[in-house]
Amino acid sequence: MLDTSVEPKTELPKGCKILDQKDPHGVNRFECGPNVDSDLDLLPSPGESLVVGLTTLTYKYSSTVNQFWHFFTAPAGHEKVGCESKAPVQQITPKGRSNPALSSQVNSDNPPWPGGDWSLKIGDQDCSYKNDGASVGRLWCPTRDIACEEMPKKNSADGVLKCQPESTFHAVVRCNF
Repeated sequence: MLDTSVEPKTELPKGCKILDQKDPHGVNRFECGPNVDSDLDLLPSPGESLVVGLTTLTYKYSSTVNQFWHFFTAPAGHEKVGCESKAPVQQITPKGRSNPALSSQVNSDNPPWPGGDWSLKIGDQDCSYKNDGASVGRLWCPTRDIACEEMPKKNSADGVLKCQPESTFHAVVRCNF
C-alpha cells in the first residue's frame, strides 16, 4: 500500500512531535517529551527576549552622528536595555554580511525597521534575525523560529533612552523566547 502520510516540513529535535495548531504566522508548533535529548534548552529561558534597537552616538565637539543597530538578550519588560550591558542584559555582536551602521540622517525618535540578515549567537544556538526593512522581522534558530513584535514606543520620542550625555538607545523590535 502506498504511504500517503505527509512528513513535517520543519526539522524537529529528536523525540519531538508536531502539534495540530500553528502559531499566528502559520509555523507548526511542536512538543517534546520530558526526557528528550533536544536543543530547546539551548536558547535563553521563556520570559527573556531578544531586543533590537538603534544606538545613536553624537559627538559634541564635532557635528558627527553615528548610528548602529545593537542586539541584546534581556528579561522581558526590562526597561534599560541598550543603556547597560551587564547581567541580566547581554549584548550580542552580530556576524554576517549585514552592516549594523546606518546613515546619520535616520530619525532616532522614529527609527526604521532593522533591515538585514543578522547572524546571532543566542545561548548555545546560531540564530538569524531576518528583516526585509518593512516589518518587525523574525528570529530563526535551529530548533524553532520565534515571532517578533514592535516595541510599544518605537514610533515615539518617548522610546528614546538617554544612556550617557552623547549616547541614546531606542528599542524597536522584541522577540520573546
